[in-house]
Amino acid sequence: MKINLLVWCDEIISKLKSNGVKFENGVAVLQKEYMNTEVKEMSAKALYIDLSTQIISQLILANDIDALWNLQKDRNEYVKYSSEWQRVNLDDFINNFNITDDRYNYTGLKSDGSPNYRKISFYDDGKVYEIVCSVGARYFRIQRQAYYGADGIKHGAVYVGLDLKEPKIPKGLKGLDARHERDRLNHFRMTYKHTGGTK
Repeated sequence: MKINLLVWCDEIISKLKSNGVKFENGVAVLQKEYMNTEVKEMSAKALYIDLSTQIISQLILANDIDALWNLQKDRNEYVKYSSEWQRVNLDDFINNFNITDDRYNYTGLKSDGSPNYRKISFYDDGKVYEIVCSVGARYFRIQRQAYYGADGIKHGAVYVGLDLKEPKIPKGLKGLDARHERDRLNHFRMTYKHTGGTK
């Protein structure tokens, strides 16, 4: 089931209006400072929803079709495959890290410093783990950052499971089957129900 891009954009605009966002000459009056404003007492899930809504609305108003198509592709994959993914409460999981930063070490930038319109990332205080949240769909993944071992060998970044270990894929699975199984084990649907978020 594919989601029509124009219908989706209309739904976002309607949601913004219902939440009190005002429009002047067709342009939304948004909180321009939201990327830098300190947010006190806001959960990671609430911050994610606020930021993703802001990002999507800005892309719509800027008529950035390429970026919107990328978000729609993420959303279509979510609709197609997410029924197999484990449901996890984002706040419950992130709370396990006892992150001290009010914004959970949030970043919306790529490694080159340019804006990342597809991902919202939170980090533990040691920047060992990146909790990668999709802007276009309500799911997240956990990436262990690249590091050098005691032997001096560099270990690349890898997506891990809730136990922070790399999922084991049955040897008999190859190609797309192996990919789907890996995605099933390292993609997590966001839920409001408390799941414990064990890591």
